Formats: sequence, structure tokens, C-alpha cells
Amino acid sequence: MENNVVISKLRGAKISAHKMTLVARFAKGKKAEDLIRYLPFDPRKGAGLVYSAIKSAMSNAENNNKMNKSDLYVKEIKVGPAETLKRARFGAKGRSSQILKRRSNIEVVLGLSDKEVGEKEKTK
Repeated sequence: MENNVVISKLRGAKISAHKMTLVARFAKGKKAEDLIRYLPFDPRKGAGLVYSAIKSAMSNAENNNKMNKSDLYVKEIKVGPAETLKRARFGAKGRSSQILKRRSNIEVVLGLSDKEVGEKEKTK
């Protein structure tokens, strides 16, 4: 992976991947600081989970890679299904049906914009 990229993963979040994708599409390509201000006020459940993944990636960037928080943006965000819990719902006449409790994985990739990368290379 590149030097100017930071990855954070959240596994087994208790929300379906489809619901999480709605928030992830909104977040892609935006500045990380703007999302940190906006997402706590988004009423969707997935917003809180994406918020925690982005906040974790920002902390990793600042502490491990010595990057500036204000220069980071969401380069890529992947949402996929995780393991599904299978439960039974019992009905009349001895029948039962399955209930699928879906979970999802989130991977957030934060990076520097191309402008900041060019400026860093000039200073080296």
C-alpha cells in the first residue's frame, strides 16, 4: 500500500451491509473532518458505525503515520457482508421459518489529496 494511505476496519457490525452502504456512498470522497462533524447528527444507524471507523482511521493517521488530520479525505470505503446469525421463528402447526440476523464489515481508507501529496514530495 502507499505511504499516504491509512486503513481502518470494523468487523461484525450489527447492521446489514445494504443499510450501511447508504451511509458509505455519502461519505466517499469527502473530507474526514467534515464527516466527523456531520455523522453524529445523521439519524441512520449506519452513520454511527461509519463515524467510529473514520475516527479510528484518523487517529491511526495522526499517531502512527504522523499525518495532519485536516488534510485527510475518504479515499475509499468498502462495505461487505459478514457472518450471518441464523435463528428460528416458530409458527402454527409445528412449522418454523428462518430469521437471518445480518452483519457487515466496513473498511475505511483515508488518504491525502493529490495536492497535499505533491506538496510533500516537493519539500523532500
